[in-house]
Amino acid sequence: METILIVDDEDMVNRLVRASLETEGYTVLEATTGEEALEIATRYTGEIQLLITNHVLRRSTGREVAERLHVFRPGMKVLHISGHNRQTLEAEGTLTPGSLFVQKPFMPKDLRAKVRAILDQK
Repeated sequence: METILIVDDEDMVNRLVRASLETEGYTVLEATTGEEALEIATRYTGEIQLLITNHVLRRSTGREVAERLHVFRPGMKVLHISGHNRQTLEAEGTLTPGSLFVQKPFMPKDLRAKVRAILDQK
């Protein structure tokens, strides 16, 4: 099964996403900061198919984390999550139009369906 790296500075969100995805058989790696995500992604020897990142983190943005991770994990897909809506983030220029995005709050079953759809894309 695939491996997913979650980056959110809210522990409750990380726990919810992790529990939801692990029930489907995914391997889930968890970080609360962009720096921690980079450290985990550097140490992890397997492939990471998907990064799920909160768009707004304490010391960086999900976009910055994704850009830094793509240097050594170029095939990894990215799903941004945020309490802000897509239009606001795109208008601010912090989310690229066409980026994969889910707005918080979300139902675990909806997130699982979105993750599966993303991973099934070729």
